[in-house]
Amino acid sequence: MTPPKITMYAADDPALWALVGPLLTARAVVREMGGYPLYSDDAVAWWVATVRGKAVGIACLKHGKDGYWEDNDYVRPDHRHKGVHLSLCAARTRHLATLEPGPLNVCCRSARWKHYARRGFAETARKGDWVYGRKPAAPRPEPEETT
Repeated sequence: MTPPKITMYAADDPALWALVGPLLTARAVVREMGGYPLYSDDAVAWWVATVRGKAVGIACLKHGKDGYWEDNDYVRPDHRHKGVHLSLCAARTRHLATLEPGPLNVCCRSARWKHYARRGFAETARKGDWVYGRKPAAPRPEPEETT
């Protein structure tokens, strides 16, 4: 399998929408994402995994008033269990480390919650099949002294 190329996009980048449009408008994807359409605005950064120029996965990070939100993670079924989601998450985490520290929030289907619990998220609420979680801001490493 060709490894995916991970690229970060601003929400207003026209190249983003040409790539993710087929995913976001597919009924099967919307159904799998809980029946809710995926939205974006200027506070959202997107990561897109592509293979041979086609989107095979997405992940977002939204900056909100209550911290950051990991949002809209999706990998096409034919590319699951091949490291695509891990690559998307790693890129998002590297970017998050460059931002002002803040709590990290997530809302996911209950079947996915175990992955977030392992990463240190604490459950804050449940609404139907959805679990909300939060992780405190990671401390920034102290700069090394130079002499």
